[in-house]
Order: sequence, then C-alpha cells, then structure tokens
Amino acid sequence: MRNRMMFALLTLQCAVAAAPLDLDLPQSSIQLPWSVFNRLSNRSPDTVFVPPEIQPPTAIVFSDMQLSAVLHDSMAEMSLSVGYTVFSGKGWVEIQVFDREFSGALSSVSLPDGDFLRATEGGCFLTAATAGKNRSRRLSVTYTVPAHSEAGDVSVTTSLPRAVECRLDITAPVSYAEVIADQAFLSGKQRSNNAVLYRFLLNATAGSGKISYKVPVKKSPADTVGSTAVPSDTIAREPVITVRQESAVFAAKENAFIFTALRLSVVRAPVTRFSVVLPERFSLLTLSGNGIQKWTKTDSGSVLEVKLGFALEGNYSLYLAGEQPIDTCVAIPEIRVREAAHQSGTFGLVIGKGNEALSLSASNSAEVARAEFLRGLSPGFSDSIVRYGRSLQEMVIAGEYFKIPFSAVFLIRRHVPVPVADAICDAGSVRAVISKDAKVLTQAGFHIRHRGRQFITLRLPDSANLWSVTLDGVQVSPSRGENGEYKISLQRNYAATGAGHNSQLEVTYLQTMKPALSNRTFQLQTPVPDIPVGKLELTVFYPEQWIVNKTTGTFTAAQTTLLGKRYYRLGSSERQSLYRTLQKSNTARQTTAQAASSLSLMPETPNYLYAISILIVDEQPWIGIRFGSVTVHRFIVLLSVFGGIVVVVAAVIFGRRSFRSSHVSE
Repeated sequence: MRNRMMFALLTLQCAVAAAPLDLDLPQSSIQLPWSVFNRLSNRSPDTVFVPPEIQPPTAIVFSDMQLSAVLHDSMAEMSLSVGYTVFSGKGWVEIQVFDREFSGALSSVSLPDGDFLRATEGGCFLTAATAGKNRSRRLSVTYTVPAHSEAGDVSVTTSLPRAVECRLDITAPVSYAEVIADQAFLSGKQRSNNAVLYRFLLNATAGSGKISYKVPVKKSPADTVGSTAVPSDTIAREPVITVRQESAVFAAKENAFIFTALRLSVVRAPVTRFSVVLPERFSLLTLSGNGIQKWTKTDSGSVLEVKLGFALEGNYSLYLAGEQPIDTCVAIPEIRVREAAHQSGTFGLVIGKGNEALSLSASNSAEVARAEFLRGLSPGFSDSIVRYGRSLQEMVIAGEYFKIPFSAVFLIRRHVPVPVADAICDAGSVRAVISKDAKVLTQAGFHIRHRGRQFITLRLPDSANLWSVTLDGVQVSPSRGENGEYKISLQRNYAATGAGHNSQLEVTYLQTMKPALSNRTFQLQTPVPDIPVGKLELTVFYPEQWIVNKTTGTFTAAQTTLLGKRYYRLGSSERQSLYRTLQKSNTARQTTAQAASSLSLMPETPNYLYAISILIVDEQPWIGIRFGSVTVHRFIVLLSVFGGIVVVVAAVIFGRRSFRSSHVSE
C-alpha cells in the first residue's frame, strides 16, 4: 500500500512538471505530514511485495478406502485400509474414523510413526501430526463386528470413514444366500472352492455399511415340531416359546373380518416348526410371515402346520387374515400357538355402520381403553391392516386377555339404516327473459355436490324446448325419462375425482306462455332437480306489456328496478353472457339462428325483478305474471284518485248549500 502511494505521488509530480506552460491549468498542491513524507522518501523502491500464504481448505482428507469382510453365522471379520493425506499446518489435526455407534472390537492397528487412534465416548478419532515430510499416509485396522439375527435374516453394521474411493470385498460361504450391501453397487462376483467373493462399490457419503445375508437351516436328525439341530458335544435343550397376540375384528352385517398378528419369542433353543390352532367356523384367507417354507392344514382345517426355512431363535411375527359368520353376537377368535408356554394378547372391535355393541361377556379377559390399545400396537400392525382396506379409526371397544383359554363375546344390535341424500344443490340461479309475444328464454344454473350419483333428473315446464345442457362447462347430451323429465349423467365427473365432486350444471331452454283468457295471467315456473335445493335466485326481464305480481308465487321479491333503452343498446353484461351461453350450445346448424333469435327476445324497455326464495324438494317454484299495460294501469290509478277528489269536493259543496238553505228557512 505504501509503494502504491509513493508511485502515485511521483506520477502526479511528473505530470505537473510535463504540463505545457501555455495551458491555463488551475494550480494545486498536496500537503502531507512530515512523518508520512519521511517514511515515503526513506522507503526503497526495490522492496518486493510478498503475498500471504494460502491456507488449505481442510487439514486432512481420506483419499481411498478398502474394506474386506469375511461373513460367519454370528459375526463378521473386517479388515479396513484407508489412505489419508495431511496438508501443511501447525500442530495436530484430528478426524473421526468410527462414530459412537461402532460396536466392533479392534484386534490390530497399523499407523505411521507419530499418528495414533484415540477412543472417546463420541467414537474413534485419527490424530495426525502435521509436521513431517510424508504427507500421504495409510491406516490399517482389523476388527470383529457382531451379527444381528432375526427370523433367519442376519446383518452386520459398521461405521466407515468418508473417503472418495470406497471398495468393499465380501467373502461368504456358498451356502449363504442374498448377500446384500446397503448403499453399494455390485461390481463383480467370483466363486472359489466353497466360498464366494462379492465386490461392491460403496457410496462415498454413506458413513456406514450394512451387510445382510441369510444363514442356512441347521437340520436335526429328527425333524419334529419344536425340535432343532443340536451338536453332539452339547446338551440338548428344549425351546421355550411365548406368544403375544394382536387382533382386530371388523364386524359387518353377516361376517366378521379378523386380522391377527402373532408375535413369537423363542429362547433357549431354535425351532423350525410350530402349530397354530384356529377356532371353529374360522375361514383362513391369507397367512404371511418371513421365511415360511410351507404350511398345511390338518384336523379338518383347524390346525396349521407352519414350517420355516431357517432355525428360528429370537423374535418372529406371523400374520393371519380370515372371516367368520356372526348373527347377534361377535366373538373374539382364540388363535393360539400349540407349543407356546404362555400366550396373552389384545383385541379391538370395529363395528359397521348401523350396528351397536351393547355388552361384553368375558372370561380371562377385560376391557381396556381404546387409546391404550392403540399405543400398545406394534408399528407394522396398522400398516398391514391398511392393505386389506380396513382402518382402526372407528374402533369402539378394546380389550386384553391374560392366558389361554379366554372368551370375549359382544352382543350386537342392528339398526335399520335411513337413506340420505347422495347429492344436494347448494345454490341455483335462474334468469328469464320475456318477450312481447309471450316467449320466455330461460337460463338456469345449479351448483351440485354429489358422491357417486349416476344421474341428476331435471323437470322443465311443460312447454319448454331444451336448447343446451352443460356440465362443468362441457356440452353434454341428456336422456329423456319415462315421465318426460331430463336425466344428466354425473359418472364422468365422479370417476375423475373419486370420493366426491362439485359440479356446475347449466341448462338453457325456450318456452311459449299461454296465459288464461279470463285475466291474462300465468305462472312463470323454474326448472326443478330431484335433489334438495338450498337457495334459488330468480332474475326476470320483462317489457312494459307484462306485470310481475309480487304477492303471488313461491318467491319473495327483493328488488325492482326499471331499466331504460340505452341499457341494452350499449350491450350489457347480461346480454353478452346470454349470447356466450347460446354460443356454447353446439347444436349443429341451429346455433347461429338460436343466438340471433335470443337477442331478438331482449325487450327494448325492460323491467328487472330480483327475487329470492328457499325451496323444498319436489315443489315447482313459480311467480305470478300477468299481461297488461303499465301506462293504462297508471292512468286508471290517476283517474281513480282524481275521481275521489272530485267526489269529496262535491260532497263538501253540497253540504254547505244544505246548511245555508236550512238556516234561511228558519
């Protein structure tokens, strides 16, 4: 920085000195403190600027890793070789090799001089000295990892350093099956004598490696129920089996669906077979479990003989699904393992709609809280039930039993279901335009909520000529019923969404009114769907020749407005909306003609009535309309008022004259 300041001053001085004398430049000067000027003048121009040393992004890096594993029934022998590079720095650097979940036992460690492994509660760490000429070094470790066995599946897990290049070689006997390494890719497989070498490439960011494989079954000379292979140099021990049962019973009208999970725990000695005793009238649908080699029915189908493809010692889960008939009672089925030394369990009852569980007749069982039952379930129990399309959300009663035998019988009362509406119209709107020659163009829209309904039936006025029907903006073709009503299919909308759908139904039709000859009145009726209608809004446009009677009909007038000629001449939103609706009615060649005729129906001097009403199902809503003249009507009203005034004035004058004549005679 100081060199830059000095060079800048020298450049400025040279520029001032080299300036021509005839230029009219403003004179300027630079004032510096003596201390600053002294340091600049005494600094040698030959000083070389040395940039600061760039620090490496990290102090130590694992470059490559080679892991070799030899698999056994109960453990795996591991040999790990890791190359690492130490960059320049001061003092010591440290990086984690094994995390705190590492369960192996180290047998040998090889490191360069000056580096060592340090074991703490957080795992094993490699501590390396940064001083030294050898930057690239190697760590070699051999250790043993215990295997975890469950239902014939064996797995070993080890934590690993995060290296860029990761290779895994697994040596397993030929009899082992399904050798799999998590987060790894199989690159090769080689067989020699009685062993198989698997070569994998590991994910560089995995941080751990899990190897899974299957151990073959050790068969005994006498392959009987509950027996196992016992070495000749050991004392034979009998297996001890305990069972915890989880059952869910879904009671419908005539049958009950039962889903049961048997949680077996085998100790002291492994088994390869066991028997499951089923209750009477129980029909088995499915049976599933890990490693089942085969299963057969005996004793007229009441006993299942299950044979496994491995030696079971530890925990095991068997899932059964079946049905049994019910009448007025539902009994929790007793599904037990014959060889079990002790069995207990829990059960939950889910009843169908319209059924009610009244009482419980129990032996060696008791009722428990629903929340307690759900908390005690195994994580996979609810997931397995979902596969059968069932759910425990509607469970009403839960219980548990403590020993075998037990009984739990529920009395069921069936209630007659009441049919409810599978569709409803939340709101509807009807717009009707009346012409001078007693023609009515009506456009009706209904917002419908439905669940699986096939058709909506729409009843129009008798003289209606249907023009178009749209469902959610798409033109549809309705069908005609036996009584002349129109049926519009809703299956397309329901299939697209599944559980339910909101549909917008719109119809447009033209009708000719036939008023009564006596008083020239008629009822303007609206369309009626065969579903409940919540709120219906009616808008009527009519010329001066027609009069809407606000006191007759099922509608209540909310607002009346008189509109002038200019309203439609400028092209109102109502006119444009009706025109667009008629354009959507793609009825072959009549579209243009219908649109033109609809525009001709618009009255030049219309009245506008906005009415609203709450409707009841299957009632024909209507409003009273009569033919007349507003001008004549007003003239008659004015004439009546004027005649009344004349009569009152005449009466007053006649009264005064009578009073005077009587007074004079006296």
